[in-house]
Amino acid sequence: MDENVVENNNPAGMNVDLEKLKNLTGNLGNQLDMNSLMQMATTLLKNDSFLTSVAGLSKLKLPASLAPNAETSIVSQSQENSANVVTELQKVNEMLSSLNNNLENISNVVKELKQQNEILSSMAQKLDNITNDNSGFYKLFKRKSK
Repeated sequence: MDENVVENNNPAGMNVDLEKLKNLTGNLGNQLDMNSLMQMATTLLKNDSFLTSVAGLSKLKLPASLAPNAETSIVSQSQENSANVVTELQKVNEMLSSLNNNLENISNVVKELKQQNEILSSMAQKLDNITNDNSGFYKLFKRKSK
């Protein structure tokens, strides 16, 4: 019966020697010993991210059957929060870019106003000079007419 299952699950043209397969799995089972398990446990305990996730799961106090779902929801919530932060940062970047453009426009307008102010100041000074010259002519003209 087992042979039929193996044959039905194999693609056409592939023969599996069940005896070799059993020997292979038996050899793998014999190779797992306590030393390799301890090395794996030591490696996992040295891994900070593993310890952090275990500590996080222990704080949640969820049954072991729910732990992967909780971790998945935490990861998905973290990804969603990251996506929201990225979206907000993009909006802030656009606003700052717009503000920068507005400030550059204002700076250009201020430069133009300064130039116009200098021109107007120069014209006002010339007008004062002309007025002073005219008043001097007026006084001279008034004296001569007397």
